[in-house]
Amino acid sequence: MSDYNFNIELKQDFAINQDVDLVFNSASGLLFMRTGTAEAIRNNSKFLFSEESQEYINLLAGFRDPVMKAYVKKFSVDGWTPSQAQLSCFRKIDENGGPYEVGSLILDDQWSNNSKDILHVVGMTYYLKNNELKTTKVSEKSLISVLKKAFKFADAKGYKTIATPVLCTRGDYGLDPEKSLNSILKAVELAKPVNLTELYICFESEGPRATFEKLEDEVLDQFF
Repeated sequence: MSDYNFNIELKQDFAINQDVDLVFNSASGLLFMRTGTAEAIRNNSKFLFSEESQEYINLLAGFRDPVMKAYVKKFSVDGWTPSQAQLSCFRKIDENGGPYEVGSLILDDQWSNNSKDILHVVGMTYYLKNNELKTTKVSEKSLISVLKKAFKFADAKGYKTIATPVLCTRGDYGLDPEKSLNSILKAVELAKPVNLTELYICFESEGPRATFEKLEDEVLDQFF
């Protein structure tokens, strides 16, 4: 990557904690802010005012998409701490008329009064099978495709500093941290951003310290 004028750093931390212009969030098409980076974003936004709380409840009750309804039923509303970040996502779902398709990018600059923006990167989503929620599998190819799109989008908007988690590594989403890291590196290489100066790839608690150090020493070194 010597042809590019940006720095890449791996961090064991949440992407939202980085001092950057834009944070990628690994999202499903439902934009429920439950775990990982999404939960950290939700916890970094303010609690709702009374009017916002009523809007939050109304939006939840108004979702008619069967997958959205099944998700709401499976996870009690009490399982979330209502916040402006989640409300903002519900507004996006409402505006879209339902869940977003895999490959979608949803920019959110209204999630908080925080100066950094959020780009929800939809790499996987849910579907119903025999009335049970299932997740779509993510491949390196599909993740590279949406991340390339994300980096190009961010570059066109002029974002200079970006933090991203390793994406789609939880549960049965399909990737382990090493494959996710490789996908991020390949995507940014293909996107060829010209405005980017700093890229932080954040591992949160994904894997033991030994795994992180292996990726830092072997995978990232091979990239340069």
